[in-house]
Amino acid sequence: MTIPALEIQNVHVALTVPIDEPVVGNDHNVGELTAALKGEFHASLAPGVPEGAPLEIPYVMFQGNNAQFTFSPIQLDYQAIFTGAYRKDYGQAKDFTAKKATRFLAAWERVGAHPVWESVAVSLQTSTLALDELAPLHHISETLLHPDASDDMLHDVNINFRLRVLNRYNVRIGVAEYERKNVEQTIRPGVAPRPVRPWDAKLEDRGLDLTVEVDNRYGALVEEKHTRVTESELRFMNDLTWHVVEHVAVPLVQEGVLNTETLQQVTA
Repeated sequence: MTIPALEIQNVHVALTVPIDEPVVGNDHNVGELTAALKGEFHASLAPGVPEGAPLEIPYVMFQGNNAQFTFSPIQLDYQAIFTGAYRKDYGQAKDFTAKKATRFLAAWERVGAHPVWESVAVSLQTSTLALDELAPLHHISETLLHPDASDDMLHDVNINFRLRVLNRYNVRIGVAEYERKNVEQTIRPGVAPRPVRPWDAKLEDRGLDLTVEVDNRYGALVEEKHTRVTESELRFMNDLTWHVVEHVAVPLVQEGVLNTETLQQVTA
């Protein structure tokens, strides 16, 4: 079964410091971060993070066009939604991600952060709404499962491939179907909204979802130590992630062939 081409949806970059080296969210640090990112993002302080809250809770969020990122005492998270030509151009999307991620790393280092873990995750989707209702399941069954297997009773499929690269990087490739539904309900003052039942939802879209996630945590297990994330290291892992997207994951979904030899172009 032929499916429409996958398009890039979003990217998520995370940088993490050791739990015993948190970066506090005081006024000075927030001011330094705001100054470093001025002109492209505006800051929004989290409403009163209570004392003793988990270190993962963000203390400041920065908003931009189709993008946001948050800082907690131990983690920086950046998420961007791709639009227009970026959705079909892996090179543009890769360069965009590298530019933003290295800028955020520099901003966080400005307030004393020394991240040791990094991850980059890319999500792609293709809509099959115009095709048969079971098109996503049939495609996954035909390309990634045993060709003689019956898919008459398949209801939901989520397949994960996990690779290790250079004794340092975990690579996960996830393939699944997705559905988006919408519920419209009029809410009037003083009137309790009626319960929403599963059949009330209107199907908006369905299709295939492809996720590629790369992180460097395996390297810490092998070396039994933390290694500080530098700009060059972050750029390398970003290159690796987008190479996996274009040359390994997309062909896997389209043709059912997992070709890891192409990774030598990045790791050599």
